Amino acid sequence: MWQKSCVALSPDCCVTVSREGKSAGLYSDAVWLAVGQLGRLIVQAANFSMVARLLGPKLFGLFTFLTAIASVAAPFCGLGQANLLLKNVRSGKMAVADCFGNGLLSVVCTGAMLFCLLLGILHCTRPDISPSVVCCVLFSELILMRLIDLVSFTLAASELMARSALLPFLSSVSRLLLLFLVIRFSGALSLQSWSLAYFAASLSTCGVAAFLVLPLWRSLRFKLDLLLAETTEGVMFSWSSCTQNVYNDLDKVMLNEYSGSIATGVYAAAYRIVDISLTPVRSIVSAAYPRMFAVSRDGLMAPIAFTFGLMPRCLLLGLAIFCALEMAAPLAPVILGSEYGDSVDAIRILACIPVLRCIHLLLADCLVALGKQAARLKVQVSAAVLNFCCNLFFLARFGWVGAAWISVVCDLFLLTCMAVVVARVYATSRKKK
Repeated sequence: MWQKSCVALSPDCCVTVSREGKSAGLYSDAVWLAVGQLGRLIVQAANFSMVARLLGPKLFGLFTFLTAIASVAAPFCGLGQANLLLKNVRSGKMAVADCFGNGLLSVVCTGAMLFCLLLGILHCTRPDISPSVVCCVLFSELILMRLIDLVSFTLAASELMARSALLPFLSSVSRLLLLFLVIRFSGALSLQSWSLAYFAASLSTCGVAAFLVLPLWRSLRFKLDLLLAETTEGVMFSWSSCTQNVYNDLDKVMLNEYSGSIATGVYAAAYRIVDISLTPVRSIVSAAYPRMFAVSRDGLMAPIAFTFGLMPRCLLLGLAIFCALEMAAPLAPVILGSEYGDSVDAIRILACIPVLRCIHLLLADCLVALGKQAARLKVQVSAAVLNFCCNLFFLARFGWVGAAWISVVCDLFLLTCMAVVVARVYATSRKKK
């Protein structure tokens, strides 16, 4: 296995996928991702329930506030180089080492700049939060986790999906283990101790990630001309990821300002439960994403046909998750504590998001494979603006209830717009034929 990995990660490796291997490889990749994400789901559920209960809604809300701010800036760490690596290697255009070196350089430089910028902003605007807590969370999210993502994309591009799926699972396990250690030796959990454990877990996982791509470290090279040439496309990937994080996490930042940390903690707990429930959908979408670049070589219609072939299964899975969330919602205060009683209603409002998201995530990736990244970005920016405007007008009046319904509306907007854009591309390609 290690020998095979070294060959796949050789500096001059370019991945090519046979026509027969596209379908078989998808199911193989999906199985590995499903196994990894299922393990991660179980560990995350235990981790989340313990942290939410031990910190309480107020401190959990503050921690969510910090991670939400970091998540908005995180996509600009690396300027989309991880996505470009996956696209270029899977389409057979470039070697792994050419892309990995540039990605590493970009992540470290941009991550360090954003870390300093956000640290200064939070020091001025939120002096009530301990600087050590801010540093631990920001460094973990903006640098360490982005390096882990880069390695994960590198492994996926090299057709080592089993190892790619291992990293997110390992990150969750390390956080849970360090959480147990903190509780064992201190007897309680504070925001400061949890942020330190969060940083230590990210650092240890980053070390494992570095080991998994050891052959690339031995022949590391940087191509600044290539880095500059792909800056525009990379920035588009960054903006695309940023807008996703904006309409996923901006409401938590604004809710913290309008309704306080307790309301934010209640809503964040419900949103987190729904987000965890999306794990099976993400495993299919993540496995399909690299394959879309491979099938795009067969013409403009190929990625559309590939996407439509996956939709029925994803939709059934989304409906199953919706039913499970509606039935299991009353268990939230039992698991998290009585302070999270309002999370039951929040979960039931948000339960329809998996149905919407399982479709528009596939459509969004399809647009990238079709070379319509700009069109996808326009839709996502529109959704982010819609989310911000709705939050601005409704959060002060309706609190977390408004935030929940705004999230549903934004996902419905994304589904509608993505479907319209893909339909137009399909109609255009049919006319040309």
